[in-house]
Amino acid sequence: MKAYLWLIVLGTVLMNSCTYTGYDESEPGFKTKPGQQAYQYTEQSLVRFTDIIAYSRMFREYVKQQTVDGRDSVYALYFANASIIKGKDIKSGKASYTLKPRYEQEEHQYKITFVNPDADIWTVKAQTVSSDDTLYYALVIKDVYSQTWNITESECVPRPTAINSDNNANKDEESEYNRVPYRNEFIVRNNPITVKWTTKSLYPMFEIQGDGLLESCVSPKLKIDYRFESPLLVQSFPNFESIDRSNEAFRYVSHFTAWLSGNIHMSVKDSLDNSTDLYKVTLSEQYMSIKFDNVSEEWTR
Repeated sequence: MKAYLWLIVLGTVLMNSCTYTGYDESEPGFKTKPGQQAYQYTEQSLVRFTDIIAYSRMFREYVKQQTVDGRDSVYALYFANASIIKGKDIKSGKASYTLKPRYEQEEHQYKITFVNPDADIWTVKAQTVSSDDTLYYALVIKDVYSQTWNITESECVPRPTAINSDNNANKDEESEYNRVPYRNEFIVRNNPITVKWTTKSLYPMFEIQGDGLLESCVSPKLKIDYRFESPLLVQSFPNFESIDRSNEAFRYVSHFTAWLSGNIHMSVKDSLDNSTDLYKVTLSEQYMSIKFDNVSEEWTR
């Protein structure tokens, strides 16, 4: 059993309930609970990449317009809750545009910069805030003006957000506490990713395939090698609606994009007991099946 993941699971239970009576190994979900926790970490880390990819596709539609009216129409369609500022990249001296979606929720406050968007290869830099961490993203996207993108480089590096405190007595203690990002954030380094766009939706919808590594920012280290075994189907939800708009009981998305279906393999290793566990996750819109050690259990997403 994953020692580190079980510590997280049990800690969450203890913090959110008055009494803890222990897990019964015969209870449904017991054997795959660490896998469910590992999947949550994987999804919360990678869904921001799919957000950035979807925003990049919408920006492509904007920047390729050759007339003011054309850009205005795309702006009205996609960016009513955003601002687009033209500038120049300091490092390369090339033209750049910065997109800032405006939403109340902290996790939706992206700042995305596209460098040299007239070319067929884009450098995309982005950042967002999660709790007391700032997450920095860098992507290199090739074949931007085709229906299949090749993302040759992509990574995320969390850094603690700077503390501005006038309380000198607590300043050192606060700085020490916030120096290391929270355990919920991961350094992410993806291998090359393929994105295939569909035409089934007004807002970006795509299949994504690839693999990569997530590594926790604090010790004991938790490493998750993930692989999309079959293409992951991703859809944009600009108003953070229910996945099934006709059924309010369906889950609401918490990000700009949501993962609708696909198969994900995860190899999970921690430095606490140096063990490695393998999980296979099959997604549907409302549920997911997690297979571990010849046991398969279903979870509500």
